[in-house]
Amino acid sequence: MTVINDIKNLNIIKRVKNLSADKVHLLSNVFVNFGCKWLTYMCSLITVPYLASVLGVAGFGRIFFAGSIMAYFYMMVDFGMNTPNVRQISIHRNDPNKLTEIFSSTMIIKSFLCLIAVAMLVVLVEAVPVLKQESKLYYFAILQIVAAVITLEWFFIGLE
Repeated sequence: MTVINDIKNLNIIKRVKNLSADKVHLLSNVFVNFGCKWLTYMCSLITVPYLASVLGVAGFGRIFFAGSIMAYFYMMVDFGMNTPNVRQISIHRNDPNKLTEIFSSTMIIKSFLCLIAVAMLVVLVEAVPVLKQESKLYYFAILQIVAAVITLEWFFIGLE
């Protein structure tokens, strides 16, 4: 009931106007992050039925089987680094030297893990006959593993 009264009295608008610049910046970043996640889900909601109708059951199954294999390699490259890195970035957000150190070490580790994951994938595709039949699909899906390296969401979340 108080929310309705606040809206009627425009107290919410007054509260937003009285926020500091830092809080407004944080609030806008929260909404942008929410919007990006929502857009990702909506794109999936639109494209999955379209892909299913265009590719057919067999093609759709091949694409998602490749995606499930890539998810394992993505997790290997990501290696749970996002949470501790967000914490470290947020602790040292005002120290450019420490930020550079954290960023560089994370990118080096992720790049090294990416090379290992790509090598493992190539061996897996060449060794398993069923996967070798669709080798172009798996080699194209390597981009998903590379995306695990170049995704910088953890850095920007830590800065905020």
